[in-house]
Amino acid sequence: MTPPEPVVARTPEQIERHWFENVYQGDKIKQLTLRATITGMLIGAIMCVSNVYVGLKIGWSMGVSITSCILAWVIFSTLTRIFRLSEFTILENNAMQSAASAAGSMTSAGIVNAIPALWMLNPTAVPPQHVLILWIILISFLGVFLAVPAKRQMINIEQLPFPTGIAAATTLRTLHAKSLEAAGQAKALGWAGVAGAAVGFFGTRTGSGASTRSSRPRSGHSGFGSAITRRTSSRCVLRDRSCCSRAVR
Repeated sequence: MTPPEPVVARTPEQIERHWFENVYQGDKIKQLTLRATITGMLIGAIMCVSNVYVGLKIGWSMGVSITSCILAWVIFSTLTRIFRLSEFTILENNAMQSAASAAGSMTSAGIVNAIPALWMLNPTAVPPQHVLILWIILISFLGVFLAVPAKRQMINIEQLPFPTGIAAATTLRTLHAKSLEAAGQAKALGWAGVAGAAVGFFGTRTGSGASTRSSRPRSGHSGFGSAITRRTSSRCVLRDRSCCSRAVR
């Protein structure tokens, strides 16, 4: 038996050169196009709003990469059949889901956890709106600037496996292979969306009228702010009553 050949350690430059010559396909297939960018922005905006709602409900945000891939594939598959557009390539879908996941992940900058918690504890300590907008812009730019060197080091050179990226890549390959499994995934996502909308709509409609009227925000205040105001005022009332009862005793 011939002994196995020893594994020769490659330098980062050699790894980068191998990736560029054998893996990179951006010069052969359409990748960052106008329709991919606009679709990623629109789907990302919708996913961001849904993440805000889910985050304020359960305190946890969801990843949107796989959902964005399937939605974009369904949209462009339908438009291609109707208007005879050019094929929506796998690299376009990858660029689209990158933009959508970046927009949908904006809620991780404290919008649905730290800032609402601080608002409930001490509303006066929350920074003004323009400061929060500047904070989110800076966090977004930080993620954009760090994405390229982090991807180059952790994926190209160290080749670390990331579960979310592997799952999104597998979904992309399945969708663009034009198999029956891709159509099944799209149908399952569509029916899940219809079922979720129906449950949310009828669950809200069947709520008690009294609780709905009592929880209705006052004019000029948001629902979240008014809920915090009512909770704070109720705590103040309870504290005043306890102080009064101790004074009487």
